[in-house]
Amino acid sequence: MKHVHYASLPHAQTPRARAERRAADGVSKSLLSGQSDEIEFADESEEDKQPPELTAERWFILIVDDDPSVHEVTLLALGGERIHGRPLALIHAYSARQAREVLAARPDIDLILLDVVMETADAGLVLARAIRHELGLQQVKIVIRTGHPGLFSEQAVRNIPEVDGYLTKSGVLRSLLIDTITELLSPRPAH
Repeated sequence: MKHVHYASLPHAQTPRARAERRAADGVSKSLLSGQSDEIEFADESEEDKQPPELTAERWFILIVDDDPSVHEVTLLALGGERIHGRPLALIHAYSARQAREVLAARPDIDLILLDVVMETADAGLVLARAIRHELGLQQVKIVIRTGHPGLFSEQAVRNIPEVDGYLTKSGVLRSLLIDTITELLSPRPAH
C-alpha cells in the first residue's frame, strides 16, 4: 500500500485523483482529531502513478494551534499549493508541548505557523525561544499567528528576534498567508 498525505494531494483532474481527493476530504475531521494522518490506497498500475514533479522535495510546515478549526482552515487554504515549485506537507501539533516533541523528532521542518495563547497566555512565544535556544533550530522560519492581537501586537512580536513573521487569525486572507510563506521559504536544494 502507498501512503498519501491529505495536505499534499494535487489538484489533479483524473477520475482516480478526484476519487482520492473526495476520500481524503471525508476523513479530514478524523485527521484533525489526532488520529492517523495517512490515508491508504491500493497499489496503482504504472499509468496511474503520480507524475515525477509531484514527488518533488516538499516544504514541511508545522501548524501549532490548540484550536482544531484553525488546522482545518489552514488545510483548506494551503491544500494543493506549491511554493517555489515544491508541494507542502502539513504537520499538526495541538499544544506547545506536542510541537516541541515533533520538532525534536523532525528537525527538517521548514516553517512553523505558531499560535501564542495555548497552555499559557504566552506558550507560543516561550516555544519560539526554546526552538532557537534549546533545540538549536536556527533555519526553521517561525510565523506567529495570534487570535489575540491586543495582547501581542505586531510591533511587539516583530521585536522578538526568534520570530520571522506575524499574522492575525481574524482577517488573514488566504493570499496573505501564501505570500507570507512564499516570502519566508527561499528556494534551495533538497534537504
